[in-house]
Amino acid sequence: MANGRFWLIPLGVGGPILRAAAAFRASSLGLPLRRSRPVYIAAALGVAHALSTVKAAGINLAIAPWQPPERQITDEATLSDVLRRFERWQALRATLQFLTFTAGVWALAANEGGNVAHTLKAQ
Repeated sequence: MANGRFWLIPLGVGGPILRAAAAFRASSLGLPLRRSRPVYIAAALGVAHALSTVKAAGINLAIAPWQPPERQITDEATLSDVLRRFERWQALRATLQFLTFTAGVWALAANEGGNVAHTLKAQ
């Protein structure tokens, strides 16, 4: 929650943006569905992962150490509720992150072989 936020936030935002850019590029190239589908799936999962991260971060913000004293949670039941909600969203987020990675590897494998322009001319 301290120095990591300066690395994790740009990476967390940059990943889905790059995946979406790859999906738009795949669309503009007119790739066949067998090559573009994994790119689109990876982009959609990346966006879903980013949205779930925003939700989890919002929940986690309630226990951030920089909260003013009047907003800090001191009640054990409330803290337990916050941690339980964060745990659920974190589990979803981790699952989406794994699926995004898997779809990214699938997209790379489906488009392996080099020059896209050369491949399109050959089709």
